[in-house]
Amino acid sequence: MLLHPCYTVYSALPITARCLESIIRMSQAHAKLRLADKVRARDVAVAERIIEHVLRKDVGGAEEHEEEAEEAREEEEEDEQQDEDM
Repeated sequence: MLLHPCYTVYSALPITARCLESIIRMSQAHAKLRLADKVRARDVAVAERIIEHVLRKDVGGAEEHEEEAEEAREEEEEDEQQDEDM
């Protein structure tokens, strides 16, 4: 099966120059959080997982976003209720 050149073999999600730049910046940020001088493979792996999650979530559609937003609102309301009860 041939994939479009902008798709990776593993995930079949589009990878653009902007995605690559984001992975670089996020890798650098993760290395800084570790107080490291250099970016390591694990920093890149964390950034890749984040980007993949975001891209897959966007592909999932608006219904999933609405469900998650509703769940977050319900949790927030429960937290507020617990604060009022104290």
